[in-house]
Amino acid sequence: LHAACVAAFAGARPFAAPASVAGIRAALENITAEDLGIAEPEPEPAPSRGGGGGVLRALASIAGRKEGPSGIASTTRPPITYLPVHECENFTIGIFCLPPKAVIPLHDHPGMTVLSRLLYGKLRIDSYDWLEPPDAESIAHERGEARLISQVLLEGSSAPVGELYARSGGNLHSFSAVTACAVLDVLAPPYAPRDGRDCTYYAFADDDGSGDGMGGRALAAEAAAAA
Repeated sequence: LHAACVAAFAGARPFAAPASVAGIRAALENITAEDLGIAEPEPEPAPSRGGGGGVLRALASIAGRKEGPSGIASTTRPPITYLPVHECENFTIGIFCLPPKAVIPLHDHPGMTVLSRLLYGKLRIDSYDWLEPPDAESIAHERGEARLISQVLLEGSSAPVGELYARSGGNLHSFSAVTACAVLDVLAPPYAPRDGRDCTYYAFADDDGSGDGMGGRALAAEAAAAA
């Protein structure tokens, strides 16, 4: 997987095309949770109570780990854990471990390519693209119209590899864990606020900003991440 990423994302601004990530896709399809040294947890008899939410520092952990770039937030209890596998200036590889009912809110990946593989569990992903993608000089949106690309329920390691790109494929998405699950992610280039690739969270609203319109066209407004 690392070798495929190096080949696909060489260069200072590795904006990949679908054809260029075939090697990464093939490597992800063959990786198992056991290969990565993680195991699916036993089902809990009842959901746990209490515990605070927290802040995932954009592909980082809210469970006490300090590794990883900064930016993603979580409103879940108990916390989501991020396990870094590899980090460099061109790409990152890591694993999100989500407990049952955990949610990573709707967020974007400005100017980035992302490939994801579900290693175990059941996960819902809602994906959107901007109707008018941001231009190259401003790769992040604060507000705009988005269209629904897909709402999928993935289950088990046989689920297909997910792919999103800077301007297509569902660059905005949210994760909702139905059961405990783990997702192996490849991101290129990594989040980098100084380069305009900060992680922004969004909420859906009607044209007057008061509703939660969830149709194929919805107004996406920047939302503050919950602490």
